[in-house]
Amino acid sequence: MDTHDDLLWLEAEGFTDYGGWSLDAQHMDQMGSPYLLAHGWGRPVADARTGMHLPTAGAWRLWVRTRDWCAPAPGAPGRFAVHIDGVAVDTVFGTAGAAWAWQDGGLVELRAGAHTVSLRDLTGFDGRCDALCLSRDPDWRPPDDGEPLAALRRRCLGLAEDWDADSEHDLVVVGGGIAGICAAVTAARQGLQVALIQDRPVLGGNNSTEIRVQLNADRNVEPYPRLGDVVSELEGNDLGENVHCHQAERFQQAASLRDALVAREPKVSTWLGHRSQAVCLDGDRIVAIVATDTRSGRRQRFAAPLFLDASGDGALAALAGATCRVGREGRDETAESLAPPRGDQQVLGATLHWHSAASDTPQSFPDCPWALPINETTCQHSFAGGWNWEAGFHQDMVQDGEAIRDHLLRAIYGNWAWQVHHSPKRARYADRRLVWVGHVLGKRESRRVIGDVVYSQHDLLAAAGGYADECVPCRWGIDLHLPQPKLQALLGDQVFRSIADHPGKNQHPTRWLPYRSLYARDCANLFLAGRCASMTHIAHAYFRNQRTTGMMGEVVGLAAAVARRHGCT
Repeated sequence: MDTHDDLLWLEAEGFTDYGGWSLDAQHMDQMGSPYLLAHGWGRPVADARTGMHLPTAGAWRLWVRTRDWCAPAPGAPGRFAVHIDGVAVDTVFGTAGAAWAWQDGGLVELRAGAHTVSLRDLTGFDGRCDALCLSRDPDWRPPDDGEPLAALRRRCLGLAEDWDADSEHDLVVVGGGIAGICAAVTAARQGLQVALIQDRPVLGGNNSTEIRVQLNADRNVEPYPRLGDVVSELEGNDLGENVHCHQAERFQQAASLRDALVAREPKVSTWLGHRSQAVCLDGDRIVAIVATDTRSGRRQRFAAPLFLDASGDGALAALAGATCRVGREGRDETAESLAPPRGDQQVLGATLHWHSAASDTPQSFPDCPWALPINETTCQHSFAGGWNWEAGFHQDMVQDGEAIRDHLLRAIYGNWAWQVHHSPKRARYADRRLVWVGHVLGKRESRRVIGDVVYSQHDLLAAAGGYADECVPCRWGIDLHLPQPKLQALLGDQVFRSIADHPGKNQHPTRWLPYRSLYARDCANLFLAGRCASMTHIAHAYFRNQRTTGMMGEVVGLAAAVARRHGCT
């Protein structure tokens, strides 16, 4: 098929104007592409728009890759329309099944030449569009997924089979959260040329404007009082202290400070909206990574002698074949008293924060028959949701990320709708409206990469000084999150709230993570910083807070400079 005369392809993320739609690249490894999300908290968002040019006039069959994200529940909340030159095609999209697939928009008579195309959100409840395809062959259907779809996408967009450009650096950092930022800045100040690669449009990770988790735990602890200085710079005048999820302006201030700090480092090149999806290996060493631009689809190769996985998910380590661990070790394996008798896949859950605000007039919110069923027993009466709105304990945080996020959205919207329409206390909510619901998962745990030391509960209980290479302090305490027992008894796997279990509460001695937990044992030039560092599930619950992971990044930045200076790994 001639891709110029008989087929026209429009990537939603390539639209010239997103309007109120959001670019979502969290799940592109699983579903094949970034997509646009109409995340309006129950109010339709502004149209996304772009232009197209048809080479010939006639009947074109329209296909739209989308999904009904709540199917098989009734109601199809993610409905949207496609407008061509201001006129809606007959089909309503986002209604044809739970899986990502092409929905048939029928034949559309179009003239040759320039046209405008718009995505019109009909609900405000997270409609999603990956791509649109117009074909002159009425009997042809694009492949739904896998390599056939990827190959067609590359061909239609004129993308290279391997990569479009190369760049050379001293250190490549994958992940633009607090750990990655601190590593990049520290290494750059030691003279290294650093590439900081972040798959989101903003820096900050869990502390970003997209997720809004405040910084916690200690920093600048004796006998290394300067460790934590970069974390301190990120916080400015205590911007990270007492910042609650509903204080959007405080997170925006923190983001501005963070962006300015990174921008002032001339040796740091920042690549926002680039997702690392492939590695080039030479034996047990990474030679380069290949990252995809989430807007254009073009791929860039980043070469370096040293790499850091600060992705949180251990994404780079997994691509490189490093040994990773998911879930809880068993007592039969580690003899940790807090571990379960046998190992399993249970992890700490992920969170979406949300909040409402009072107004001067009565507010409306639609009932949500597609949402999680809520009643007086399961309702969580609240004006806002914070850390304990949590799900995914028994799911794969990487592969099932979209399902976990969507489950939390169904819980939030269902709970709010029940409060507004059915609760005996509904008068409390009559003048309140949802003003923010997150759509980027705030993850606590996924993969942990195995280093030369796997720090464990035994190390937490032992006296300090057990390792000669102790370097990252923490005294947060063991902070294990578990499904809320009463709600789990009622909802089973549909539980959406958690409790925090603090064994040895108020007994939080300072413990130090050794340097040997900050690199992969079977990938010679791969550092680790963040929640993917080498720890057991129990120890991870001690060291996972962002000030601590920021100091991991500072240590790695210094170590990378030493390694570069001496030509070693």
